Amino acid sequence: MSEEEYFILLSCLIESISFFSNTSGVYSAFQKKWDPRAVKPFLLKPIELVLNSKENEIFNSNSMELIPKIDADILYLDPPYNERQYASNYHILETIARYDNPVIKGVTGMRDYSSQKSSFCNKNTALKSLNDIAKNAKYKYLLLSYNTEGIMSQKNIAEILNNYGAVELVEFEYLRFKSNNKGKSKTKKYIQEQLYIVKKY
Repeated sequence: MSEEEYFILLSCLIESISFFSNTSGVYSAFQKKWDPRAVKPFLLKPIELVLNSKENEIFNSNSMELIPKIDADILYLDPPYNERQYASNYHILETIARYDNPVIKGVTGMRDYSSQKSSFCNKNTALKSLNDIAKNAKYKYLLLSYNTEGIMSQKNIAEILNNYGAVELVEFEYLRFKSNNKGKSKTKKYIQEQLYIVKKY
């Protein structure tokens, strides 16, 4: 098996797991009873291959460390919106991808993710990181995907981005993630998705 074949099969495996896992969406906790999908025979679903005849570069790095190495026409950012760390919510997929037999702890077998925590999961460090990217990255256009329930406020985001370019905000209604929508009056069925478009000065 070639290296390319290995990573294609690994991608197929990672993409398939969510259709058979005994979870409610993320992997920080498992259901106490078996979900019907978790007891079905496992089927490896093929991924779609995009063959564009271009030289494509893929990085596996902390975005804050990667910024000085990138020179792009369009820089697209889709950071976490809340305080929940991705690494803890998707630790099973991380272990499958790395295949590294990590030391685990807790009921859910959590791997150590201390080195993978995102600065965008904290209000104060998120704003600092956004400022660092907007200031130091090389780009013609910066696109930031966010929403109105994020820990960074629209006012704070606009204040930062306006320092580095002309900002346009596009908003549209989006169905809220269903686990947060139980039909209670205090929860909204829709949220406002936001796309900040910055044309660098």
